[in-house]
Amino acid sequence: MPPDVRRRPTEDGRARYRLRNVYGYGEERAAGVISDHHQLIRAFAARDADMAACLAMAHVANAKHELIARMLRQPAAGAEAAT
Repeated sequence: MPPDVRRRPTEDGRARYRLRNVYGYGEERAAGVISDHHQLIRAFAARDADMAACLAMAHVANAKHELIARMLRQPAAGAEAAT
């Protein structure tokens, strides 16, 4: 596997971490995250890999959509000064 492919998840993770530090987590998302994690734990306990994979992908998609919505609703700190 090329080195850049192995490195990408770490770089993507850092970017998401930085974005979450700027835009935060919405209170409305907390209940969904807890529910997602409980469902994942149940799928792991049942050794249902297909269900766990589907749940994990849905969890990531929901997190992405929520973060994008937060980014559109509130400018990043300091963005006003840059314009």
